[in-house]
Amino acid sequence: DPVEYVGRIDLGNEAELGREMLTARTSLNDHLILSLRTKGGACLQDLESRHGLALEPRQLDALAWAKAHGLLSLDDEGRVRLTQKGFMLSNSLFSKLV
Repeated sequence: DPVEYVGRIDLGNEAELGREMLTARTSLNDHLILSLRTKGGACLQDLESRHGLALEPRQLDALAWAKAHGLLSLDDEGRVRLTQKGFMLSNSLFSKLV
């Protein structure tokens, strides 16, 4: 509620009403999907290293499916990027990744 938010700030109170604690897996998934939404894409090795987890087999299968259907490209350095077609159909991939 915007009125409550502004009222809390006007009174000098914290505006935060709640907080979500993400698991390492959820953080990795969010990072992957948000990175894929950019032109730079995601470096899979960096992603796994940063979060201390490996992508799950089903996620690797989803990326392979997307590559086979022309939705993403994979370069020699392990960076995946959505293709133009992939940007248009990204939700079909993202639903397989989460």
